Amino acid sequence: MGRVLLFRSGALGDTLLALPALDALRRRFPGARIVLAARPACAAPLLDAGRADALLDAEARPFHLLYQEPAPGDALDLLLQGYDASVFFARDLEGETARRLRALRGGNHRLAPPFPPPDEGTHTARWMERAAAPDAPPGPWPPPPLVPSPASREKARGLLAALGVDRPPSLVLHPGSGGRGKWAPSGAMAHIARDFCGDEPPLLIQGPADAEAVRAFEGAWGSALPALKAPPAEALGALLAEPRAYLGCDSGVSHLAALCGAPALILMGPASAPALWAPLGPRADWLPWEEADRGAARLRELMGREIRQDV
Repeated sequence: MGRVLLFRSGALGDTLLALPALDALRRRFPGARIVLAARPACAAPLLDAGRADALLDAEARPFHLLYQEPAPGDALDLLLQGYDASVFFARDLEGETARRLRALRGGNHRLAPPFPPPDEGTHTARWMERAAAPDAPPGPWPPPPLVPSPASREKARGLLAALGVDRPPSLVLHPGSGGRGKWAPSGAMAHIARDFCGDEPPLLIQGPADAEAVRAFEGAWGSALPALKAPPAEALGALLAEPRAYLGCDSGVSHLAALCGAPALILMGPASAPALWAPLGPRADWLPWEEADRGAARLRELMGREIRQDV
């Protein structure tokens, strides 16, 4: 087996939860080169940690042809002919994508929806793992954490130095999320942070749409706080992989923290679906908003867990 392609175009959390599927493909096709087609900025931690061997931009050519009527010999057809197997997570189960994959000669090509059926209750990452390689040998669950490269660790140290942070913070905190309905109450997050690290300020992560969430948390904390603004995902993963705790909402950054092995506590509210989207990691867990009083104690428990590094 030479080359295997996995296609998953989505936001940060959607992309990162393809990790078990990548690992399953590696077990199913030992020795193959595993190529991930995704948004490069979102998939960077997977490539950086070596869980994918190469990366293609899922939103660039020739993938623009994916939802167009296939033509033998077009650019996407020629690209796919170079793969011995492929898995596409897409909604077009009976349309152009399906016809294109059926027309490929030879190889092992699969198409599956990116999310499990609503009534199934299967975690999204487990769904993708089983859909990508149903006959793969079983692997560990949750998957072993991402191990960032030395270059990304150096980049993370540089980001802290630029903020004037001279020692690693005890707590990294991301108060935002892609949907406002998933923002945990700022007071609840501040309560956990105070209980966990006293007067030591947490380090905030501020994504492109998080300015309001950061201001709300700083208001609940009572002062301005150091914040990393839109750091590259691979550098953020390296920061989160260090032995420090993480607190966040239902967001892609929280999935990154969990998959990097951080002691990660995620606060989930009515707009979240933990059965499908709970954080996936050896030292990760979630609590409903109304149980925030348990948050600091739960974080300390998570810090005491041991993790496995073998894939």
